[in-house]
Amino acid sequence: MPETVSHAAGALPQAEPAVEAIVAQMEIVLETLPALLKAALPAAQFGASLGELRGLEPQDYEALYASAAELCDAERFREAMPIAISLVAHEPRDVRFLFIGATCLQRLNLHKPAAAMFGLCVIGDDNPPAIYRMAECLAALGDIEPAREAFDAAHEMCRSRDEYRGLQDLCAGALERLGQQHAI
Repeated sequence: MPETVSHAAGALPQAEPAVEAIVAQMEIVLETLPALLKAALPAAQFGASLGELRGLEPQDYEALYASAAELCDAERFREAMPIAISLVAHEPRDVRFLFIGATCLQRLNLHKPAAAMFGLCVIGDDNPPAIYRMAECLAALGDIEPAREAFDAAHEMCRSRDEYRGLQDLCAGALERLGQQHAI
């Protein structure tokens, strides 16, 4: 079992050296990201991603995504966030990267950027889990009517889709709680 380190938010598992190295590298990448994005703007306007411009391969993304997902599964969102956000910056067209980045932001109580990133997950695709999570963020921000609308939209998208039965129940529960807490 990994050692724990005491933090203000509670005890977190001790990061493994390999993960610490990845996180450190991604933090450096994030610091230089504005300059990279500015330089990449002309090519990006023609549909190239920053990752393509930097020569990243699909296996690079998959390895980083697997690391971020593993950290999220262990509830180590602070460590996962630089990896996830770097993935979003390098390949913003991959909804998995947007979703995991938004998840990290949400779990770190950064609800406003998380809601925006979950919103990006649904452009051109119905994504009930992303809409549900966006609604959670909106509710946490006190944006009750938009949260209610998003929970309702996710609930409706789940109808007649067996794979989303559990999510439909979560949406119904959230709508009920919002109704009790904030009667119209």
